[in-house]
Amino acid sequence: MKQRISQKIKELRKKRGLTQKDLAEGICTQAMVSNFEKGEMIPSSLTLFAIAQRLGVDMNYFFDISNSTSTSIKATDAQQIIRKLVHQHDYQSAYFIVQNELLQEALLAPEYRQFLLWHKGICLWFLHKELDTAIQTLEHALQIDNERNVEQTAAIMNSIAVVYFEAKLYDQSLEYYEKCLPLLKEDTAISYIIKIRTYFGASRTYQHAKKFNEALYLSKQGIQLCIENETLHLLGNLLFQTGHCLISIEDTTNAAIYLDHAQTIFTLENKFDYLKIIENLKENYLN
Repeated sequence: MKQRISQKIKELRKKRGLTQKDLAEGICTQAMVSNFEKGEMIPSSLTLFAIAQRLGVDMNYFFDISNSTSTSIKATDAQQIIRKLVHQHDYQSAYFIVQNELLQEALLAPEYRQFLLWHKGICLWFLHKELDTAIQTLEHALQIDNERNVEQTAAIMNSIAVVYFEAKLYDQSLEYYEKCLPLLKEDTAISYIIKIRTYFGASRTYQHAKKFNEALYLSKQGIQLCIENETLHLLGNLLFQTGHCLISIEDTTNAAIYLDHAQTIFTLENKFDYLKIIENLKENYLN
Protein backbone atom coordinates (compact mmCIF):
# COMPACT_ATOMS: atom_id res chain seq x y z
CA MET A 1 0.00 0.00 0.00
CA LYS A 2 2.74 2.45 0.98
CA GLN A 3 4.64 1.92 -2.28
CA ARG A 4 1.48 2.25 -4.37
CA ILE A 5 0.47 5.54 -2.77
CA SER A 6 4.00 6.97 -3.07
CA GLN A 7 4.25 6.11 -6.76
CA LYS A 8 0.86 7.58 -7.57
CA ILE A 9 1.54 10.85 -5.76
CA LYS A 10 4.84 11.28 -7.58
CA GLU A 11 3.48 10.29 -11.00
CA LEU A 12 0.43 12.52 -10.79
CA ARG A 13 2.36 15.49 -9.37
CA LYS A 14 4.76 15.36 -12.32
CA LYS A 15 1.88 14.90 -14.77
CA ARG A 16 0.26 18.05 -13.37
CA GLY A 17 3.56 19.95 -13.71
CA LEU A 18 3.82 20.66 -9.99
CA THR A 19 6.94 20.78 -7.85
CA GLN A 20 6.98 19.19 -4.42
CA LYS A 21 6.78 22.71 -2.99
CA ASP A 22 3.69 23.47 -5.11
CA LEU A 23 1.96 20.30 -3.94
CA ALA A 24 2.87 20.89 -0.29
CA GLU A 25 1.67 24.51 -0.10
CA GLY A 26 -1.07 24.87 2.50
CA ILE A 27 -1.16 21.10 3.11
CA CYS A 28 2.13 19.99 4.65
CA THR A 29 5.85 20.60 4.27
CA GLN A 30 7.91 19.96 1.15
CA ALA A 31 9.98 17.48 3.17
CA MET A 32 6.83 15.52 3.99
CA VAL A 33 5.87 15.33 0.30
CA SER A 34 9.38 14.08 -0.43
CA ASN A 35 8.98 11.39 2.25
CA PHE A 36 5.55 10.41 0.91
CA GLU A 37 7.00 9.95 -2.57
CA LYS A 38 9.94 7.91 -1.28
CA GLY A 39 7.57 5.64 0.59
CA GLU A 40 9.14 6.60 3.93
CA MET A 41 5.88 8.01 5.29
CA ILE A 42 2.18 7.42 4.66
CA PRO A 43 0.05 10.59 4.60
CA SER A 44 -2.84 10.74 7.05
CA SER A 45 -6.29 10.41 5.51
CA LEU A 46 -6.89 14.16 5.78
CA THR A 47 -3.53 14.97 4.17
CA LEU A 48 -4.16 12.43 1.41
CA PHE A 49 -7.60 13.94 0.83
CA ALA A 50 -6.06 17.43 0.47
CA ILE A 51 -3.37 16.08 -1.88
CA ALA A 52 -6.05 14.35 -3.97
CA GLN A 53 -7.98 17.63 -4.25
CA ARG A 54 -4.81 19.52 -5.25
CA LEU A 55 -4.09 16.89 -7.93
CA GLY A 56 -7.70 16.83 -9.14
CA VAL A 57 -8.55 13.21 -8.37
CA ASP A 58 -10.82 11.32 -5.98
CA MET A 59 -9.04 9.87 -2.93
CA ASN A 60 -9.94 6.35 -4.13
CA TYR A 61 -7.50 6.93 -7.01
CA PHE A 62 -4.66 6.06 -4.63
CA PHE A 63 -6.18 2.69 -3.71
CA ASP A 64 -6.62 1.09 -7.19
CA ILE A 65 -10.32 0.22 -7.31
CA SER A 66 -10.49 -0.39 -11.06
CA ASN A 67 -11.13 -4.14 -10.75
CA SER A 68 -12.29 -6.76 -8.27
CA THR A 69 -8.77 -7.80 -7.24
CA SER A 70 -7.70 -4.26 -6.41
CA THR A 71 -10.99 -3.63 -4.60
CA SER A 72 -10.10 -6.48 -2.24
CA ILE A 73 -6.66 -4.99 -1.69
CA LYS A 74 -8.21 -1.58 -1.10
CA ALA A 75 -10.58 -2.94 1.55
CA THR A 76 -7.67 -4.55 3.40
CA ASP A 77 -5.63 -1.34 3.19
CA ALA A 78 -8.52 0.77 4.41
CA GLN A 79 -9.09 -1.56 7.37
CA GLN A 80 -5.44 -1.26 8.37
CA ILE A 81 -5.56 2.53 8.16
CA ILE A 82 -8.84 2.78 10.10
CA ARG A 83 -7.55 0.47 12.86
CA LYS A 84 -4.35 2.49 13.14
CA LEU A 85 -6.21 5.81 13.31
CA VAL A 86 -8.60 4.52 15.99
CA HIS A 87 -5.63 3.16 17.96
CA GLN A 88 -4.09 6.65 17.75
CA HIS A 89 -7.45 8.20 18.82
CA ASP A 90 -7.62 10.09 15.51
CA TYR A 91 -11.36 9.48 15.25
CA GLN A 92 -11.97 12.39 12.87
CA SER A 93 -9.69 10.93 10.21
CA ALA A 94 -11.03 7.41 10.79
CA TYR A 95 -14.60 8.67 10.44
CA PHE A 96 -13.74 10.41 7.17
CA ILE A 97 -12.40 7.19 5.64
CA VAL A 98 -15.32 5.12 6.96
CA GLN A 99 -17.88 7.50 5.48
CA ASN A 100 -16.02 7.56 2.19
CA GLU A 101 -16.02 3.76 2.05
CA LEU A 102 -19.72 3.54 2.95
CA LEU A 103 -20.65 5.55 -0.14
CA GLN A 104 -20.54 2.16 -1.90
CA GLU A 105 -22.34 0.36 0.95
CA ALA A 106 -24.66 -1.72 -1.25
CA LEU A 107 -21.66 -3.18 -3.11
CA LEU A 108 -19.59 -4.09 -0.06
CA ALA A 109 -19.01 -7.61 1.22
CA PRO A 110 -20.96 -8.21 4.48
CA GLU A 111 -17.82 -8.65 6.60
CA TYR A 112 -16.30 -5.38 5.36
CA ARG A 113 -19.60 -3.51 5.66
CA GLN A 114 -19.88 -4.76 9.24
CA PHE A 115 -16.33 -3.59 9.94
CA LEU A 116 -17.09 -0.08 8.62
CA LEU A 117 -20.35 0.31 10.57
CA TRP A 118 -18.58 -0.94 13.70
CA HIS A 119 -15.92 1.74 13.41
CA LYS A 120 -18.47 4.37 12.44
CA GLY A 121 -20.25 3.69 15.73
CA ILE A 122 -16.98 3.95 17.66
CA CYS A 123 -16.15 7.27 15.99
CA LEU A 124 -19.63 8.69 16.60
CA TRP A 125 -19.25 7.97 20.29
CA PHE A 126 -15.76 9.33 20.80
CA LEU A 127 -16.25 12.37 18.55
CA HIS A 128 -19.70 13.49 19.64
CA LYS A 129 -20.76 11.32 22.61
CA GLU A 130 -23.96 10.56 20.68
CA LEU A 131 -25.04 7.52 22.70
CA ASP A 132 -28.24 6.61 20.85
CA THR A 133 -26.74 7.09 17.38
CA ALA A 134 -23.53 5.25 18.29
CA ILE A 135 -25.39 2.29 19.82
CA GLN A 136 -27.84 2.09 16.90
CA THR A 137 -24.92 2.03 14.46
CA LEU A 138 -23.05 -0.62 16.44
CA GLU A 139 -26.17 -2.77 16.79
CA HIS A 140 -26.79 -2.38 13.06
CA ALA A 141 -23.27 -3.74 12.49
CA LEU A 142 -23.99 -6.62 14.86
CA GLN A 143 -27.11 -7.61 12.93
CA ILE A 144 -25.18 -8.20 9.71
CA ASP A 145 -24.87 -11.93 9.08
CA ASN A 146 -21.17 -12.71 9.45
CA GLU A 147 -20.82 -16.29 10.68
CA ARG A 148 -17.32 -16.54 9.21
CA ASN A 149 -15.88 -13.92 11.55
CA VAL A 150 -16.98 -14.62 15.12
CA GLU A 151 -14.01 -12.59 16.37
CA GLN A 152 -15.36 -9.41 14.74
CA THR A 153 -18.80 -10.11 16.24
CA ALA A 154 -17.24 -10.47 19.70
CA ALA A 155 -15.23 -7.27 19.20
CA ILE A 156 -18.38 -5.33 18.27
CA MET A 157 -20.16 -6.62 21.38
CA ASN A 158 -17.17 -5.48 23.41
CA SER A 159 -17.35 -2.03 21.79
CA ILE A 160 -21.06 -1.71 22.63
CA ALA A 161 -20.31 -2.71 26.23
CA VAL A 162 -17.50 -0.13 26.41
CA VAL A 163 -19.76 2.65 25.13
CA TYR A 164 -22.42 1.79 27.71
CA PHE A 165 -19.74 1.65 30.42
CA GLU A 166 -18.43 5.10 29.51
CA ALA A 167 -22.02 6.39 29.58
CA LYS A 168 -22.20 4.95 33.14
CA LEU A 169 -24.97 2.54 32.09
CA TYR A 170 -23.44 -0.46 33.80
CA ASP A 171 -26.42 -2.83 33.56
CA GLN A 172 -26.56 -2.40 29.78
CA SER A 173 -22.80 -2.82 29.59
CA LEU A 174 -22.95 -6.08 31.55
CA GLU A 175 -25.74 -7.35 29.29
CA TYR A 176 -23.39 -7.21 26.30
CA TYR A 177 -20.40 -8.58 28.19
CA GLU A 178 -22.51 -11.53 29.28
CA LYS A 179 -23.36 -12.16 25.61
CA CYS A 180 -19.73 -11.81 24.57
CA LEU A 181 -17.95 -13.87 27.25
CA PRO A 182 -19.43 -17.25 26.18
CA LEU A 183 -18.19 -16.63 22.62
CA LEU A 184 -14.62 -16.43 23.92
CA LYS A 185 -14.92 -19.95 25.32
CA GLU A 186 -16.82 -21.40 22.36
CA ASP A 187 -14.60 -20.13 19.55
CA THR A 188 -10.92 -20.98 19.94
CA ALA A 189 -10.06 -18.90 16.82
CA ILE A 190 -10.75 -15.62 18.61
CA SER A 191 -7.44 -13.82 19.18
CA TYR A 192 -5.99 -13.44 22.64
CA ILE A 193 -6.00 -9.64 22.17
CA ILE A 194 -9.81 -9.58 21.85
CA LYS A 195 -10.09 -11.90 24.84
CA ILE A 196 -7.78 -9.75 26.98
CA ARG A 197 -9.72 -6.59 26.10
CA THR A 198 -13.02 -8.25 26.89
CA TYR A 199 -11.84 -9.70 30.21
CA PHE A 200 -10.53 -6.30 31.27
CA GLY A 201 -13.66 -4.42 30.23
CA ALA A 202 -16.00 -6.96 31.79
CA SER A 203 -14.00 -7.01 35.04
CA ARG A 204 -14.13 -3.23 35.23
CA THR A 205 -17.88 -3.22 34.65
CA TYR A 206 -18.55 -5.96 37.22
CA GLN A 207 -16.56 -3.95 39.75
CA HIS A 208 -18.68 -0.84 39.15
CA ALA A 209 -21.75 -3.04 39.60
CA LYS A 210 -20.22 -4.14 42.93
CA LYS A 211 -19.90 -7.75 41.80
CA PHE A 212 -16.35 -8.03 43.05
CA ASN A 213 -15.82 -11.80 42.86
CA GLU A 214 -16.84 -11.89 39.19
CA ALA A 215 -14.62 -8.87 38.51
CA LEU A 216 -11.67 -10.51 40.26
CA TYR A 217 -12.08 -13.79 38.37
CA LEU A 218 -12.10 -12.04 34.97
CA SER A 219 -9.13 -9.76 35.69
CA LYS A 220 -7.09 -12.80 36.72
CA GLN A 221 -8.17 -14.60 33.52
CA GLY A 222 -6.85 -11.62 31.57
CA ILE A 223 -3.54 -11.66 33.44
CA GLN A 224 -3.13 -15.37 32.73
CA LEU A 225 -3.71 -14.75 29.01
CA CYS A 226 -1.07 -12.00 29.00
CA ILE A 227 1.43 -14.36 30.62
CA GLU A 228 0.63 -17.26 28.27
CA ASN A 229 1.02 -15.06 25.20
CA GLU A 230 4.00 -13.08 26.52
CA THR A 231 2.30 -9.73 25.95
CA LEU A 232 2.13 -6.52 27.95
CA HIS A 233 -1.14 -5.57 26.25
CA LEU A 234 -3.38 -4.28 29.09
CA LEU A 235 -1.29 -6.22 31.62
CA GLY A 236 -0.73 -3.14 33.78
CA ASN A 237 -4.45 -2.33 33.67
CA LEU A 238 -5.39 -5.89 34.60
CA LEU A 239 -2.93 -5.97 37.52
CA PHE A 240 -4.30 -2.63 38.68
CA GLN A 241 -7.87 -3.88 38.25
CA THR A 242 -7.10 -6.98 40.31
CA GLY A 243 -5.50 -4.92 43.07
CA HIS A 244 -8.47 -2.56 43.11
CA CYS A 245 -10.92 -5.48 43.38
CA LEU A 246 -8.91 -6.99 46.24
CA ILE A 247 -9.14 -3.68 48.10
CA SER A 248 -12.92 -3.81 47.63
CA ILE A 249 -13.08 -7.22 49.36
CA GLU A 250 -10.58 -6.05 52.01
CA ASP A 251 -7.75 -8.36 50.99
CA THR A 252 -5.15 -5.64 51.41
CA THR A 253 -2.14 -7.96 51.56
CA ASN A 254 -2.67 -9.35 48.07
CA ALA A 255 -3.92 -5.99 46.82
CA ALA A 256 -0.53 -4.47 47.64
CA ILE A 257 1.25 -7.18 45.64
CA TYR A 258 -0.85 -6.64 42.51
CA LEU A 259 -0.61 -2.86 42.75
CA ASP A 260 3.19 -3.10 43.07
CA HIS A 261 3.28 -5.20 39.87
CA ALA A 262 0.98 -2.73 38.12
CA GLN A 263 3.21 0.12 39.26
CA THR A 264 6.21 -1.55 37.62
CA ILE A 265 4.40 -1.93 34.29
CA PHE A 266 2.99 1.62 34.34
CA THR A 267 6.45 2.99 35.09
CA LEU A 268 7.81 1.24 32.00
CA GLU A 269 4.89 2.58 29.94
CA ASN A 270 5.15 6.13 31.35
CA LYS A 271 1.50 6.04 32.45
CA PHE A 272 1.85 8.70 35.10
CA ASP A 273 -1.89 9.15 35.73
CA TYR A 274 -2.20 5.52 36.78
CA LEU A 275 0.88 5.82 38.97
CA LYS A 276 -0.75 8.71 40.85
CA ILE A 277 -3.94 6.69 41.32
CA ILE A 278 -1.93 3.76 42.72
CA GLU A 279 -0.12 6.04 45.15
CA ASN A 280 -3.47 7.43 46.32
CA LEU A 281 -4.91 3.93 46.77
CA LYS A 282 -1.91 2.81 48.78
CA GLU A 283 -2.05 5.91 50.96
CA ASN A 284 -5.77 5.65 51.62
CA TYR A 285 -6.29 1.88 51.91
CA LEU A 286 -2.98 0.05 52.40
CA ASN A 287 -1.19 2.06 55.09
